[in-house]
Amino acid sequence: METDVILIGAGIMSATLGTILKELAPDWKITVFEKLDKAGEESSNE
Repeated sequence: METDVILIGAGIMSATLGTILKELAPDWKITVFEKLDKAGEESSNE
C-alpha cells in the first residue's frame, strides 16, 4: 500500500492533523492505524 503520511491512533489529534494535511495537500494518501474498533474510543480527558 502506497502512503505519504501514517497516523498512529485515531483520536482527536490524529483526526485534526489528518484534516489539516488533507486541506494543505489533497493529493497525499493518509493511512491511520488504530488498535481499537472505532475512532475516538478513548477520551483525552480521562
